[in-house]
Amino acid sequence: MKIVVVGLRGVPDVQGGIETHCEHLYPYLAKQGFDITIIGRKNFLPNVQQYDYQGCTVLPLAHPKATSLETIAHTFAAIFKAKQLKADVVHIHAIGPAIMTIWARILGLKVLVTHHGMDYNRQKWGLLARTILRTGEKMAAKYSHGVISISHAITAQIHRLNPRQKVHQIPNGVVLPAATTEDPPSAKIAQLGLTDKKYIFALGRFVPEKEFHTLISAWSALPPGSCELVIAGKPDHDSPYSQALLAQAEQAGAIMPGFVKGADLDHLFRHAAGFVIPSTHEGLPIAMLEAMSYNLPIVASDIEPHLEVKLDPSCYFKTQSVPELTEKLQALLKNPEKPQYRTLLADKYDWGKIATQTAQVYRGL
Repeated sequence: MKIVVVGLRGVPDVQGGIETHCEHLYPYLAKQGFDITIIGRKNFLPNVQQYDYQGCTVLPLAHPKATSLETIAHTFAAIFKAKQLKADVVHIHAIGPAIMTIWARILGLKVLVTHHGMDYNRQKWGLLARTILRTGEKMAAKYSHGVISISHAITAQIHRLNPRQKVHQIPNGVVLPAATTEDPPSAKIAQLGLTDKKYIFALGRFVPEKEFHTLISAWSALPPGSCELVIAGKPDHDSPYSQALLAQAEQAGAIMPGFVKGADLDHLFRHAAGFVIPSTHEGLPIAMLEAMSYNLPIVASDIEPHLEVKLDPSCYFKTQSVPELTEKLQALLKNPEKPQYRTLLADKYDWGKIATQTAQVYRGL
């Protein structure tokens, strides 16, 4: 069965939760015998020519540089390419690209949409963008052959829009890190000058809804010398917000190593005192699951997707509350004992099991 995947920027090592989701999921599906083609955005990929990634074909396509046109224009072209490739299923990721569901249906394609989150709730979007995102969600609910939901809240939302739609609730997953001796840190990590278990770690794109500005403010209110703060990531596109965040971080003394993956990311997780995810909007955050895979103490905002993971209630703070987040950081530093999350993750968030569930959805379309 030929599956063509659209809606993402690409794989591997491309920043973003959807990109990480696809990077881990599709090699498992390729091993199960599916013919997987991932259509990515040329400017985000390591090669401009078609290449193989763990048994999957990655096909770069050009896209407009304007951020307002990038996703829709690329998805339109990618779906047309899927038709040329004679796809059995076109798998659209996210509700923005899902506005092209009707285009795929016009071309006679079977369409599956994975709904990763209510993106219209993101702070960065204006009225037009929010309208487009809501329209994409409605298109997925009404015109796709099926929807994969990564959370209970998303499942309920699709059923509100179309009670007859087939919704398959399949969560994000995580790769459990090997419990082996690691290599020495790279030059990039070594130059940060970090001390083992003496820093708080956060990870994500530099956009308002990640609330890293709130985290910096809360960390700055800790007693001097409590710990370092490391926030790994970068903006997708330079913006006034990302510039202001970097300026705030520099003034406060937070460490911003940029986008990290692979061994560097592994090192930052392994040696952190704890992990913080202060977002106002998420789907089912892979970054949180990754932190759990290292049995890190976690402090998370009390938004519904975070609550759905069912951490201990003491892990949550009132979203956007700087004083409450500061208190939680102090509590974390005073009680560095690691929780044990790996059994839960292996049972519920294993990529192999998630791939098997996804394969069943493909075969049932």
